[in-house]
Amino acid sequence: MSDLQRHAGINVTDSKLQLVEIHLSGDGFLLYNADEAYYNEPVNFKNEKTARALERMQEAYDELNVKRAVEAESASVTLPVDLFYIAQLPYDPTLLRQDMIEEFRWEFSLLYPFLDPAELTFQVFEIEESYLNTYPNTAVVAASPRRYLRLVSEFCERNHLEPRFVDNAHFAADRALSRVDRLEKGVILSLYFADNVLSIEVLSDGLPVFVKLIRLRNAGEIVKQAQRALFNNPRFYLKKELIDFAFIGGDHLSAPLVKRVERDLDLKFKQVNPFQRLKIAPEIRRSRAVGSASFSFLAATGVATRLA
Repeated sequence: MSDLQRHAGINVTDSKLQLVEIHLSGDGFLLYNADEAYYNEPVNFKNEKTARALERMQEAYDELNVKRAVEAESASVTLPVDLFYIAQLPYDPTLLRQDMIEEFRWEFSLLYPFLDPAELTFQVFEIEESYLNTYPNTAVVAASPRRYLRLVSEFCERNHLEPRFVDNAHFAADRALSRVDRLEKGVILSLYFADNVLSIEVLSDGLPVFVKLIRLRNAGEIVKQAQRALFNNPRFYLKKELIDFAFIGGDHLSAPLVKRVERDLDLKFKQVNPFQRLKIAPEIRRSRAVGSASFSFLAATGVATRLA
């Protein structure tokens, strides 16, 4: 971000828009603003027309702009986790990167026949064989339809922002987590809950080795579904004693809910303040976003501070 003095991270959810604005200040980052605004109506991005989704996003952004004027020149955006289709797939390590992507494009055409494979963009995380993953030459592959990129591009153009990155909200949250706690080593369990979707990741030495998305009826199903995916999975070997750090993030996570998840899974989860290593503008130091709600801004902070 060295060439961009003022940058915004925007976390788009089904119900609201979160903004984290970072300014380059001397030898570090200054948190200029952190806030959120709800849409007048929830947005179903999979079924909503682009114009209507843009209208809801713009209303929320305008509200934030009125409360504290946005000075950012550029923006990176996170999208809801359920707008990404994720699979763990084998690959040929001798293939060039673009050839590998085309191979995955073909695989996704079989896995998700309702998607147009030509309209997908891909993120690929190659997984090394280990005691957690006994399948050699596999990768976690996340794909998202290009129409969401076009949605972000049009939103940025409307607001005179140079678009930089578009990311999965959970991946962005993990980047913020790593920056705050410097968790490049060990086995990390990361749960992210938002808009009744549970995203589960296990990272080894900073790279995902297991990713699963589960749509829930309500937050009360978090424990049952996490237990089934993580510890009753014949294709993935994980025991609780192997976990070095467990993190839970997202939205609408009350303290009683987190305690219940900890008790029923018999794990100690940490909620992280993504702003703790940032300088904070005096005008927002007493805001709810910087205080009691800070942990819900992980995704927006992770994408705001993403360098590559």
